[in-house]
Amino acid sequence: AIVELDKVQSEYPSSKWVPYAVHNQAAAYLKLGDTARATQLLEDLVKNYPLSPAAESARTRLKQLKGG
Repeated sequence: AIVELDKVQSEYPSSKWVPYAVHNQAAAYLKLGDTARATQLLEDLVKNYPLSPAAESARTRLKQLKGG
């Protein structure tokens, strides 16, 4: 799933679905126990797509991951 979600970003970089793909990638990394990679993806999502609904969810998830 992570590879397929990465394809969304590389093949359709201006798609409105990219922020959701990044968010889902982060969720997949969390399920695999890779909190560092998930955190990086969520931070990138907030930075690159700050107004997307996925970014709002990412902010919430980052607060949880950082103990806030």
